[in-house]
Amino acid sequence: MEQVIAVFEPLRSPLFASSSLSILVGGLSAFALIYLLRTHKLERNMRQILSMLAFFVLIIAGGMAIFGWTSGERIGAVKIYDDHLTTPYGEFASAEIENAMIFVDQHKSVLTPQYVTGASKRLILITGNGKTYSFSEKNYAVDQMVESIRNWLKGKGKELKSPE
Repeated sequence: MEQVIAVFEPLRSPLFASSSLSILVGGLSAFALIYLLRTHKLERNMRQILSMLAFFVLIIAGGMAIFGWTSGERIGAVKIYDDHLTTPYGEFASAEIENAMIFVDQHKSVLTPQYVTGASKRLILITGNGKTYSFSEKNYAVDQMVESIRNWLKGKGKELKSPE
């Protein structure tokens, strides 16, 4: 029987609020579109312009809802077992993983690139076949994750490169 060493659940789904809001806005714009097409209280040109605006808002809100749902599907639990690691990207045996490290992505100013306006941490998981997988600090506790993954790999006798 496989024993779970550590489980890292997503902190929150960042796109859930925007998806819910876009569904609400889409519903309101659909109601406005139906109302504008059935009513004759406004003059014809104004009705056409407002109907077109409501249609565009409906299309944009629908696209945002679909994007939020599909992006939320990629965020899932990361589990460390005795012999493998399970992520939303798939399962990886300890022999497949080359390294796990924290990468700090610095956001530079548009007007003056020498100034850093912000930074975000990412856990980078590097596999033996050259693929890399990224986990953002917005979705996961990356500091605890990298420590657990590195300890798990060291326990398996894996020689890890030091983070650069």
